[in-house]
Amino acid sequence: MLVLVLGWLPIVDIASVTFLWHFIPYYVLTFWAFEEINRGYGRVLQTEQFNMTRFWALMVSTLGWFRGRITFSVTPKNVSSHHGDHHYIIPQYSILAANAIAIPFGIWGLSGYGALPTSALVANILWSFVNIGLAALVVAMTLLRRHRRNEYRFPVPLVVRIDDPSGPSELAIAEDVSLSGFRIYSRLAQEMVLHDKISGRLLIPDGEISFSAEVIGENEGEMGKVRTVGCRLIWPDDAARDRLGLFLYGSNLQWRVLGLSDRVHTPLESLQLWLMGHGVHANAVRRWIPVFYQRLDVSGDQQWVGLISGNTSGPRTFLTYDALGSEADVQMLMQGKYRQQSLRIRADFSERVGNSVAPVYVYQAAERAAG
Repeated sequence: MLVLVLGWLPIVDIASVTFLWHFIPYYVLTFWAFEEINRGYGRVLQTEQFNMTRFWALMVSTLGWFRGRITFSVTPKNVSSHHGDHHYIIPQYSILAANAIAIPFGIWGLSGYGALPTSALVANILWSFVNIGLAALVVAMTLLRRHRRNEYRFPVPLVVRIDDPSGPSELAIAEDVSLSGFRIYSRLAQEMVLHDKISGRLLIPDGEISFSAEVIGENEGEMGKVRTVGCRLIWPDDAARDRLGLFLYGSNLQWRVLGLSDRVHTPLESLQLWLMGHGVHANAVRRWIPVFYQRLDVSGDQQWVGLISGNTSGPRTFLTYDALGSEADVQMLMQGKYRQQSLRIRADFSERVGNSVAPVYVYQAAERAAG
């Protein structure tokens, strides 16, 4: 940035494109080696974003050597609309603005009085764009962050029975679940408005949890074309809240079912997948449908509740709290957005996800002809 504004080069003999031929390969190979050596755990972009986030805090911390006794203070631990985030990212705003101004200033200096050689100008403009990008990522991550509740939101799907004053209870899906709220979508969600009060039961592996909630948000298109509503939980007692917390925090369901991982493909692994035609990113399940189901390969007409993925192509994933064996013939009634739909599947056992409450069983579902 200073080179663009002042026209002063730290290396004087840089008047040819020789510098670019060293500058660009050096950084490309450095970042590539970083990713490969760290075997997918390096994440150079996130690392540099973190460095951009903390640089000012590290600079300010050095002032502790020159300051006197620092008083102890307790910072707020809850998320509140009264505590904005803008003042925390003023340094990143400054980096973004200064580099954005320096680029046209450097171009003007080259055209006006030849302050910089062309190769040096190009290299410094590229580096300024890197700084702008990192600062913009930090600002966007802070201002548009997804988790605005006091508790972490678990992206696990849970079946909910919502009490319907005009009829029997209805199944719905709860996602982004935390101890303070969740997001639901169902037929009843199409009719809910802000500040509506609802009640029902959350279905977890060891039983049901009664709850009351207030609608505090609406979203018309986050789940494709399905309208969703955000709800704030109103717990009748601490015991019910603790039961949900035990299930959420005592399980790795979100990792196992949604295919989450803290490892990414290295550049060479991504290239190999691309050359083999497998694609780089796996298709994550984005929508779940609650179902009533019964087994056709055992006697009796008992019904259970489960979840099946809403993808229309490829094998579906079927979640249940009951073990069905290695293979099962299942007839289910899917509770769709506007209507119910019957489906018969062959459920092949995939894995058992254990937690501190009770296990969840994951099956791969292959559709069968009704009969």
